[in-house]
Amino acid sequence: MQFDRTAIAISQRTNTELIDLSLVVLRHFWKDLVWYAIFGAIPFAILNWYVTIPLRDYGYLTSFSYGDANAEIGYRILYLLWMAMLVYFEAPLAMSAVTFVLGERAFRIGNDRRKTLSTLWKIKFRLLRVLGMVRGGLLILAVGFFLHGNQSMQRNTSGASGWLLFGLVIIAFVRGFKPFAPEILLLEQTPLKKEPKSAGASRRSYSERSSWLHSSSGDQFVSWFCTSLVAMFLTLSLCLCSLFLVGSVIGYWSWGWWMDVIFFPLILWLIAFWSTIVRFLGYVNTRILGEGWELELKLKAEARRLKDDRSQQHV
Repeated sequence: MQFDRTAIAISQRTNTELIDLSLVVLRHFWKDLVWYAIFGAIPFAILNWYVTIPLRDYGYLTSFSYGDANAEIGYRILYLLWMAMLVYFEAPLAMSAVTFVLGERAFRIGNDRRKTLSTLWKIKFRLLRVLGMVRGGLLILAVGFFLHGNQSMQRNTSGASGWLLFGLVIIAFVRGFKPFAPEILLLEQTPLKKEPKSAGASRRSYSERSSWLHSSSGDQFVSWFCTSLVAMFLTLSLCLCSLFLVGSVIGYWSWGWWMDVIFFPLILWLIAFWSTIVRFLGYVNTRILGEGWELELKLKAEARRLKDDRSQQHV
């Protein structure tokens, strides 16, 4: 590995440049990344389909609305919001392998599937605790299963929407200011608890590393907000493209079950895949800005060259 010859140029960039670079990275590395994205997304997609089955029974739900003509639209919007929130909460955990492989490919390390899976298995409890519990990736599924078996909540659109909005605001606030939890856990493999001192040095804990990294640059929330706006625009655009495609092929121009069950979840996971790349690039940018990572990598590369030259001289 040569620290100064990375596949992605290590240099400071603006938010617009990061979004543009994400498309370049996606074009070059999609073959290495897409299988890991599918591997991570399929289990969550199946569970999401199951827990939202009652929310898609619009005829049954509308029967409790006393003839309200707009009730079906309201229940469909509620379903779409729940599906979007499920994917939003689950994406960091589901795309863990994508994050790890991105870090490997950035330094031109080969795509070793066994190494990727063994690394994920090694730190599985850290991922489940931070991304699954603290950041809600698994908790939101628990709420979904509760909703699946609670008919009163299914019929109460306003009540369910209130809980939806409350949870979304909390998680969005946390992610907006501290977005790099997957990178800290997967790329730096930081322990959750501070390790005892060994040989005069000790590794920082996850909370210490997170506080330091996220305080080293103050524009994470701005980056998250810009990325969120682009993600919402892309989601809307892809939904309209799907409607146009199906309408052109079969002549059905209305939003039907095929959008609810197939295209809309698929589009959400595509956006989650792309957002993972943007977040990784933002992590690199933050380390450059706050820690001088570009200079650090050059010094490490030079130190390795000197070490190799000395070893050759001794030989």
